[in-house]
Amino acid sequence: MREIFRVPTYLVLLAEAMLVSVGTWMSQTGFRCINKETFHMSLAGAGFSGTFMLQAAATAEWPLGAWSPTGSPARSLKARMLVMALYYSERRRVC
Repeated sequence: MREIFRVPTYLVLLAEAMLVSVGTWMSQTGFRCINKETFHMSLAGAGFSGTFMLQAAATAEWPLGAWSPTGSPARSLKARMLVMALYYSERRRVC
């Protein structure tokens, strides 16, 4: 375990995964509340709608990632990191 925590890339990926998880949890919870209050939906309908929209977008985005600059491991690390930063910055601007 000590060797794993000495690798800087592992620490960056660990922090990134934690932040994405918290952001996803917050946005999905926020979507439910917004749908319930704005569109006067039931809590069950708002929960399904908020969760389904995000999961459908993520599922549609997954195959497209194979053709993006992050799809090929032969591409430069800088290009991969820039594309990932763009994806995450777009996901944070949900509401």
